Amino acid sequence: MVFRASDTHCVFCQDALDAHSKFLRRDWCKRGDCARKGVARDETNRRERLERQAAELYPDAESPVVGVVPVNRKPLGPLPTRRREMFLSHLDSVIAESFAECEHPNEACGEIASDSKAPPAALVSTACGTCQGYCCQLGQEKAFLEASSIDRYRQRHPEADASSVREAYVARLPDLSVVESCIFHGEQGCTLDREMRADLCNTFHCSGLMNLHAQVQHEETRDAAVFACDGDELVRHTLVIP
Repeated sequence: MVFRASDTHCVFCQDALDAHSKFLRRDWCKRGDCARKGVARDETNRRERLERQAAELYPDAESPVVGVVPVNRKPLGPLPTRRREMFLSHLDSVIAESFAECEHPNEACGEIASDSKAPPAALVSTACGTCQGYCCQLGQEKAFLEASSIDRYRQRHPEADASSVREAYVARLPDLSVVESCIFHGEQGCTLDREMRADLCNTFHCSGLMNLHAQVQHEETRDAAVFACDGDELVRHTLVIP
């Protein structure tokens, strides 16, 4: 049901809608039972709309399931000196912390963090490539790097001293990065090798991706459409064929 300005009463209980419900353009009130019905109905309508869109976009696909992920729409730009200096200050801090805590990181430090429940790499690559790094925006000038990130790099490169560790990270800074996103968020994604990234970057998967993974597991024979949306606007889309 499409909300109209003339709608003043809850479609379920017929009570008058409060100002907040009207502001959100909902035709249901915030009473528990009505809210549950409204959310369920709206989600069903949204899912059906997305599946119709997928069928139109991919007419040869086998009734694709649809996964909705967020979308990065920020442009690329030169890395401002201020942001570079802020990053270098943080990098120097975590490098110093790593060397102060242990002279020779043990073998366990060299392991790249992973999640046993993570979606297949192909699905992650497709979904993240369609989104183009919405979650990466939170990395800002620290890139989530901690002393443990440096420990891992040092364990894998035992000959590296503090200066060479610093040089390795600085060398990965892209000429063009996504404006106001992680400092390593380049045109083709993260410019750091996985062994150099923070644990969070190697293990985090957004709820949209995890929901799609669950659907793909449940519907093994069906294709999957990844929709990167900004609100109700479909910005980018990709088909995943199992």
